[in-house]
Amino acid sequence: MDFSATVEHRGGNIVVVSVRGELDFLSSPALKDAFAAFGESPARYLVVDLTGTTFCDVSGAHTIVAAHGAAVRGGGLLAVSGALPLTRRLLDLIGGGRVPVYPSLTAALRARRTRSGTSCEVLATRTRHPGPAVSRARPPGPPRADVPPRARPPLDDTIKQSKLLQNQTSANLSLLQNRTRKTFEMLARLHDNLAAAHRQGFTCARYPCDGTVRYHQDKALAYRRRSLGDGRPAA
Repeated sequence: MDFSATVEHRGGNIVVVSVRGELDFLSSPALKDAFAAFGESPARYLVVDLTGTTFCDVSGAHTIVAAHGAAVRGGGLLAVSGALPLTRRLLDLIGGGRVPVYPSLTAALRARRTRSGTSCEVLATRTRHPGPAVSRARPPGPPRADVPPRARPPLDDTIKQSKLLQNQTSANLSLLQNRTRKTFEMLARLHDNLAAAHRQGFTCARYPCDGTVRYHQDKALAYRRRSLGDGRPAA
């Protein structure tokens, strides 16, 4: 799918960049150019609308986080709307939860208009950091007061999934051990029967042996020990 990043100026010092297609390391430079256009405008609130995106990799998420850092240093703010769940997860991991993400463009615009505290008009009077967005994100730190808190993915879910995987692995290992033990027991009984057949004068037509009873007795003992789990190989 072709990539496009359309810049639209809204009222109230707001700029919306609508992204469509796949946002990856090949298309990230085009998004940086769109952010550069925002840096040259007097607007202080940038909304990156990802409703039309079908994919976003680490480089695309890093580009958005870096632009958010540049906007904050210049006295503005960047928000994301309509991101896919995986994209939201990448933004949380790379940006430390500092990039506000809204379910839709309408919600992002409404949040800016109704948010208490510093208004767009006051932000517009602050000194703007010159130049386009840099490629280095802000170091982790305390959340800004004007950024709504973002819920982190619960750690309990990851722990539960890890324990579930461990339990499944243990169950499969126990099943394999039981089947192996039964196989060794079956082989031990087979050699018991062959030893008994040798005592009666029969020979092994299909099983290679030295024709003695002792051979099959030793084999039966070795397999029986292995069925008990002492790890000794069959002779």
